Amino acid sequence: MKPEDKLEKLLLEMQYRNTKTMIKNIIGDDEKSRREFESYLDVWERSADLKDFEEVDADSDWLKVRSRMKVFKTRERIPFRSFALRIAALVVLALGLTWFLTQVLDYASRGTTQPADQLADIPSSRSNYVLDDGTMISLNNGSTIEVDKNFGVENRTIHLKGEAYFDVARNENLPFKIYTSNSVVEVLGTSFCIKESEEEVVVGVVSGKVALYDQQDSSKRVDLLANNTGYFRNSDRHVDSRPVLDLNSISWHTRTFHFNDLTLDKVGKVIADFYRLELIPNGDIHSFDEVHISELSVESLDDVLQTVNQSLVGDVRIVKSGNYLLLTTP
Repeated sequence: MKPEDKLEKLLLEMQYRNTKTMIKNIIGDDEKSRREFESYLDVWERSADLKDFEEVDADSDWLKVRSRMKVFKTRERIPFRSFALRIAALVVLALGLTWFLTQVLDYASRGTTQPADQLADIPSSRSNYVLDDGTMISLNNGSTIEVDKNFGVENRTIHLKGEAYFDVARNENLPFKIYTSNSVVEVLGTSFCIKESEEEVVVGVVSGKVALYDQQDSSKRVDLLANNTGYFRNSDRHVDSRPVLDLNSISWHTRTFHFNDLTLDKVGKVIADFYRLELIPNGDIHSFDEVHISELSVESLDDVLQTVNQSLVGDVRIVKSGNYLLLTTP
């Protein structure tokens, strides 16, 4: 071996020993460096198995790669018309389910008796209402009714404060009962009106048959037929009836005044009661002065007074002054 070859070998051995010592010191002091060195060493050893490719089959290699890939299919786009129809179907389904649940809950609620403070209150106004059994009710101003939530299932009972007109649907198995402060009105199917005040309860029957009796003693009772009027006096709980119906007692409902055969003072009283005024009598005016009007449609107070005054003979007039209605002469 030539001297220069020996020298090269010696230098290489010295460099190898130094490098090996340095690597040993590094991987001995640092666990992370040791694991990294071992991974490099593994790659070096595996590279010994690599061979030169004499030919490459691209198609075969691509199939191998593709078999290992996750391919996501593109979703098919839904046409707008189909999308809109699906949305509409969902909306209809939701509404149908809501209606069904409402009916179920309403039916379930009817099966339990509710205390008085939970009764449904209909707003006070001159308006028409139809109950579940088909009964129609008109309430006058300032009046209210309370309807039990069991209404139409176990009973047909309501409570009235004020004045109302009823057209009751017939049901022989379930009488219709109206409770006032002290009295009860019971019917099977008829048309009638009730006016409750602090002094009395007045019931006017338009058609059918109505029973009026004391809440505490049902023996205090009168049976009223068509064109009858019943009275319940609160002070002594007296019950009475008369074979006549004052159609002006329901003028707030029919929107018509009936003045046939009425004297002037009674006409004034009808108008005053309807418009919630107080009539001031006048001794100088004869109560038998005639009003030449049989029927008059309910309009504004000014229009009603003008029509009535035009029908009067002489200088007698009905005028409004503040909250009062006066019978006057010039």
